[in-house]
Amino acid sequence: MTRTELPLRLLPRLARRWPVFALRAALALACAAFFALNPAPTFYSAQLVFGGYALLDGALSLFIESNPDRTRYRWALLIEGLGGFLLAFITLVAAGLSPRGLVQFIALWLVLRGLTEAVAGLRLRAERPAMFGLLAAGGAALLGGVLLFALSNQGILPLQPLVALALAASAALLLLTTRQLRAAAAKLEV
Repeated sequence: MTRTELPLRLLPRLARRWPVFALRAALALACAAFFALNPAPTFYSAQLVFGGYALLDGALSLFIESNPDRTRYRWALLIEGLGGFLLAFITLVAAGLSPRGLVQFIALWLVLRGLTEAVAGLRLRAERPAMFGLLAAGGAALLGGVLLFALSNQGILPLQPLVALALAASAALLLLTTRQLRAAAAKLEV
């Protein structure tokens, strides 16, 4: 099958996986709650929580992508999943990781996630203009990542509220995406 023969329909593939988007949103909310409600976590606990979250989110992204239907845009979620795995692995095993390094890893993960979700979101909007949740989630993650990079010299503790806000905004917009995909799935089954 050549590149031009690949199906262009991303919506049916993602609509079938809407529960996975809901799970990703729940994980993002749990991680956001950790950073928001824990006023002074140890650096090690922050490292473990983010590393575990990135690992699970990467696995879920790969699961969303693990579909026999091939499309042109499958690389976006594949890159997001593999990038999440790589950053999680480095975060979890890097013994000499500094607080600034942790913030930069979180920022890099948010930028990677933002870019890949924005690409997938743009494709969904091309198929159905009302599908804006994934594009907005990508934009929120991208903005949070850029802000964290800009402020990364402060370390993790002063930036906890920003990390929590970026994760909570991403989770809220993933919930919107879940709602949109669930509605699309119901229409596709009719």
